[in-house]
Amino acid sequence: MKSKIIFTQITILFFLSFSNLLFGQQKHEVKVDALSFLYDDIQISYEYLLDKNSGVEIDLRFINERDFIEENFGSPPSNNYIKLSHKRFMTQISYNKYLFSRREGSGFALGGFARYIFYSKVDDKYAALYETRFNRKFDKVMWTRMDLGGTLGWKFIFAKRFVIEPSYSIGLDLISLYEEKIPDTLSSLHFNIGYRF
Repeated sequence: MKSKIIFTQITILFFLSFSNLLFGQQKHEVKVDALSFLYDDIQISYEYLLDKNSGVEIDLRFINERDFIEENFGSPPSNNYIKLSHKRFMTQISYNKYLFSRREGSGFALGGFARYIFYSKVDDKYAALYETRFNRKFDKVMWTRMDLGGTLGWKFIFAKRFVIEPSYSIGLDLISLYEEKIPDTLSSLHFNIGYRF
């Protein structure tokens, strides 16, 4: 009998906790950047709302860039023309402040962030293709970078759960390990679409 009471109490506590997660205060957001898909990338974000006017966010972005390298001024379909692919991984931690907010965690947004970027210049298969075609070694370049920066945007909440968040961010290079000169600042536009629970 005692075990049944304990089991019932645990079940009730679990149900109340689950109900609070679904129907209680909504503190969590999962978002994707719709603009990232235009560039063959994907960015996923998670934000925890600390209170009505602030939140902490973690962003992960996987970037696949492509460009072309021409040797001896060749052009398609010349054999002197080759397509290369770059890989980049970015992680970012932000603190967001919401102003003029009518609803918790919405409105005009100001944020500060720390960002880490890892960049691999060329995939192995493209480097091998380059070496075969041009009979020379292709030096792969890899670099890491750490930024501090800020974000400016606006967050809209629909039906209490759906999030639309256009924003602009710019980061200043603090530490970079790279063989060549890279921009001191990196800026980007975002259009996040998400769900709050």
